[in-house]
Amino acid sequence: MKLKFPLLISCLIVSSIGLVVAQNKTNISFKSKSGDFAIENISEQLFEGDPSTNSVDFEFSGNPLQGRSASQNLTFTSAKAEGKIRSEKNGKMYLLTATLSGGVTLNQNPKADESFTLKSQSLTITEAADRKSATVKIPSSLTITANGGGFPGNITAASGTVLLSGPPDKDRTLDKATLSGAVNANFTQTDSKKKKSLSNIQTVGLTMDQQGPSTLFQFGNKFTYTRTGVDEKGNPTKATFTGLGGNIVTPDITKASKGRPVSSANISGPVVMTFEGKNSDGEDVTITAKGDKATMDASGQILLTGNVSIVGSGLDYQSEGSAQTIFVVVNDDMKPIRYGARGNPAKVNIKPTKDGDGGK
Repeated sequence: MKLKFPLLISCLIVSSIGLVVAQNKTNISFKSKSGDFAIENISEQLFEGDPSTNSVDFEFSGNPLQGRSASQNLTFTSAKAEGKIRSEKNGKMYLLTATLSGGVTLNQNPKADESFTLKSQSLTITEAADRKSATVKIPSSLTITANGGGFPGNITAASGTVLLSGPPDKDRTLDKATLSGAVNANFTQTDSKKKKSLSNIQTVGLTMDQQGPSTLFQFGNKFTYTRTGVDEKGNPTKATFTGLGGNIVTPDITKASKGRPVSSANISGPVVMTFEGKNSDGEDVTITAKGDKATMDASGQILLTGNVSIVGSGLDYQSEGSAQTIFVVVNDDMKPIRYGARGNPAKVNIKPTKDGDGGK
C-alpha cells in the first residue's frame, strides 16, 4: 500500500499512549516514551493509535528503516514495515505483529554471544499472547546465520517458519525451524577436546527441533548428511549418510559436546553410508555400507537391514533379503572401529585389530 498521509494522530492519542515523535531534516523517529522501542529513519509514515486497546497500527518506509525492540531483544532493517505495536503502562512498547519487506535483516540477541540473523526480502514476526515466544514466517528465500558460538553457521532455504522462545527482556533461542524448498545447512560443532567438525545437510524440506540437550533433524525427502573432522591423531575423517527420509539427532548444536556429533539416527532408504579416514598405519580407508533402512543408537552402533552390502578394506560383501543385517560401530570421531554382518544364510564378522584399537 502506497503511503499517502504524512501524519494521522490526535493530541489525545499522543498523550494517552505516551509516544515521542521527532522529526529532523533527514528522517522521522517513532519511539516509546521509555526509549526501549524505536523505528528510525522514516521517510514516509502512516500510523493510528487506539487508547482503548493500547495499540498502534502503522505503515512506515525508509532507506532503510532501522528498528529495535528491547523486550524482544531484536533489531531490524528493512525498506518497509507495517503492522501493530502494543503500548504498555510503563511507557514501553513492542511489536505485536509486523511485516517487514525490502532487504530485511532481523538480528536476534544482537549483543549476546549466541546471536543469529534472519535475512530475506520479506518476513512477518508475531509475538505470542503470553509473550513467551514469537513466530517468524518467511515466504521467500531466507538465510539464517550464526554470529557467535551458538546456532548453525549458515542455513539457506526457499521459505520457512521459525519459532523464537524466551520471555521478555531475555535472550531468545531458535527452538524450531520448518524449512521448505531446497535446504542447505552448514554448522560447526566443538567437542570436549576442542576439536571442531563441520556438518552439511542438503535436502528438500527440513524440520529442525531443539529438544533440550539435543537437536532433531527430520527429513521428508531425500537428503545427504556429511560430517568432516579429524581423528585423535589429527587425520581427516569424513562420514556421509544418504537416505530418502527419517531423522538424525545431534548433541545440542549451541554447545560443546562430549561424544559423537551424531547421537542417533533412523533413516529410510535405500540408505548409503560412507566412511573415509586413515587406519593405525596412516593408510587411507574407505568403507561403504548400504541397506533398505538404517538405525544408529547412543553406543555408536549402526544397523543396516534389508538387501545389504558392505565394501571396504578388501571386503566386498552383499546379501539379498529383507532379514539381512550388517553393522558398523563408530567412535566419537564417526570413525568405524568394527563392522560385520548378521543373518542367514551368510554371516561375516570382522574383528578389531590385535592391539585392540579397532584401527583407530
